Amino acid sequence: MSRSKVFEYNTESCILKARTTFEEMAQIGGSEVMREEAGKALEAIRPNINAKALCEFYDDFKLEGEYLTLRGSHDADHILLCKAFAQIDPATIKSVCVFALTAGNCRYDGDRIMAQLFADYWGTAVVEAVKQELVRSLKRELAFQYAEDYLLSEFFGPGLYGMDLSQMRELPALCDFAKLGLSVSETGYLMPEKSVAGLLFIVNEDYKGLDDKCESCEGNTVSCNLCTA
Repeated sequence: MSRSKVFEYNTESCILKARTTFEEMAQIGGSEVMREEAGKALEAIRPNINAKALCEFYDDFKLEGEYLTLRGSHDADHILLCKAFAQIDPATIKSVCVFALTAGNCRYDGDRIMAQLFADYWGTAVVEAVKQELVRSLKRELAFQYAEDYLLSEFFGPGLYGMDLSQMRELPALCDFAKLGLSVSETGYLMPEKSVAGLLFIVNEDYKGLDDKCESCEGNTVSCNLCTA
């Protein structure tokens, strides 16, 4: 069985943290016209930004090579497959955190192409801000839950480290997406679009990270475009 935790984040704080990422993506420079358009796009989507995350913590798990088995609701086993899991020593793992997070609905429905693009950039930037906030929240949770010092692994998930996108369909049984208003499309994508789901490991100091270097990843290279997007 799992333990569940919902984290809700302040919209304005997330937008503030997202601004640097947005500006790097948008490459506005000194253009006042583009800066004004970026501001209008933000104001259009601001009412729909709803930054929050859900975590399910699993102490009952088994990692064997590429296969991670988690005991879900009704004592049912759920298996997640990721080639990179084979690089991890199971003895270094204390628990597994399956998560979902969202920035809310950041789609701009007007007919201005530049505003549509900027709204998309804002949504992506807010998602990154929420990921940063989630890491902070989890570190506080670790300090509260455990007497020993534990660390967080990399983020794993569909499209990362060789985990196939089809694995997204397995995650709702392990993390109740409905609590965040999320759903999975027939093609395996999360809706609303500016949302992310996956897992990370709560590990001890002996854990060997996989780092971000492609040459260190034994995952399926089909996912490389998603890893570096």
